[in-house]
Amino acid sequence: MASPFFNYKGADGTRQIWYDDVQSLRMKYEMASSLELRGVGFWNLDTLDYSGEDPVGIADTNYMWDAVHDFFVSA
Repeated sequence: MASPFFNYKGADGTRQIWYDDVQSLRMKYEMASSLELRGVGFWNLDTLDYSGEDPVGIADTNYMWDAVHDFFVSA
């Protein structure tokens, strides 16, 4: 199971940033469900785009919450 990531070069060297998207979260939720875990945790939900101004941001935010909803409804 893999989460998306990217590398960048800063003044102090190369850094690697890992993050979750809808696909990686769905895979993690499916694993949590198959292991019969009773929940999942989150970090920084406030980084989603709640401005309502960017159509891509709105869609991504909705996809993320749909993935969470699907996990809890199917659990």
